[in-house]
Amino acid sequence: MAVADCRTRLFICLARYAGLRESEALQIRWKDVDLQEGFIWVMHDPDKGQRTKNGCSRKAVLTPEIRNALQEWAVEVPENEWVFPAPDGPSVHQRRIKRALSLAYKKAGIDPNGAPAHNLRHCFGTALAEKGCSAATIQVLMGHSEIRTSSRYLHPGFEAAMNEFENRLFTYCSPNSPKRHNERSGLKVISALGGEG
Repeated sequence: MAVADCRTRLFICLARYAGLRESEALQIRWKDVDLQEGFIWVMHDPDKGQRTKNGCSRKAVLTPEIRNALQEWAVEVPENEWVFPAPDGPSVHQRRIKRALSLAYKKAGIDPNGAPAHNLRHCFGTALAEKGCSAATIQVLMGHSEIRTSSRYLHPGFEAAMNEFENRLFTYCSPNSPKRHNERSGLKVISALGGEG
């Protein structure tokens, strides 16, 4: 795999599977990566050039996708303290990644305008919500300073809402359910709504 492809793949994995912001991903040092324990320290240490939006350090998940991308990238980049070493500053990687993401979006038939890097982070938050994570869990994993920011991911689309409705309410109301108290409660709900009970 070409160096540029490895770089872009790693960045995409960090944003999509760990929810890192663009600036956070580009400021990771190799010593912040704990392969054994399975996490990445997202550090807030201005003295060493590392900053997070909320001014706090946190742990980010190290998924198999990120682990594989890190291992591929480690082979391609010269030995350095930083995962994304940039002699002229991190803006070099920012420009390269923005160009690469725009091309990738175009190939996928997606409009690259806006903030393609940040959209990947939003995908992470949406995936957490769809898997049933609470706002508090999303807050911790995404590094939000306020829980109301995390709560916006908990508004399901209509299809997701209907699936939950069918899975929860219809199971709850099923006449064949072994939990008779649940059945009675469910039938009372239907009755109260004007249905047959």
